[in-house]
Amino acid sequence: MQSQKQTLQEQAEQRHQRMLVQDRNLQQKIAQLEREIQDQKQRILALEANKTDLVQQLSQSQTKNQTHLEQEKSHLTQQITLIKEILAEAPSSSTSSSR
Repeated sequence: MQSQKQTLQEQAEQRHQRMLVQDRNLQQKIAQLEREIQDQKQRILALEANKTDLVQQLSQSQTKNQTHLEQEKSHLTQQITLIKEILAEAPSSSTSSSR
């Protein structure tokens, strides 16, 4: 009876030790996952900041390009107007010079 009781106690102690090891392993895994979560949060914040910078750069580039296009359009319109004026005068000049 004593030996059976001792065996049961030993088995209970072994189970207890295994449970302690499992608990320690789980706590380590939880700590590792919490570190990974913090790392991922930092990475997300960095990516969001980068995204904000890129959006601002894109907006600035679009504004700059739009301004450039408007200036180019104005310049081309002026050139077209000049060419039209020259062409409008050309037939009357050629007509008078041919006479």
